[in-house]
Amino acid sequence: MVERLEFHYTPKHGSWLNVAKIEFSTLSRQCLKDRIPDAPTLIREIRAWESDRNNRTIKVDWQFTAANARIKLKRLYPTFYPGQTTRYLLIYLLEFSGAGT
Repeated sequence: MVERLEFHYTPKHGSWLNVAKIEFSTLSRQCLKDRIPDAPTLIREIRAWESDRNNRTIKVDWQFTAANARIKLKRLYPTFYPGQTTRYLLIYLLEFSGAGT
């Protein structure tokens, strides 16, 4: 089974991850709440759920704004003060990207 898995390395702090969590939660509540006896039935159930969801063009109501992000994720945003040179900015960017280590 491991040979069939395909890993995609993506950032852990992106909003896409929250959307994926929402979709998996919805799948679990709407489709997987009952016992499913075997893999072929599971696949059929998930495909039917996915098809219905895509046909109805269900969207996630994303309410996390850029302003909220700046407050909640303040530690990820640099603070520069008047008089700082671009050298400090370059050092920060190198450290943040991991290129400076």
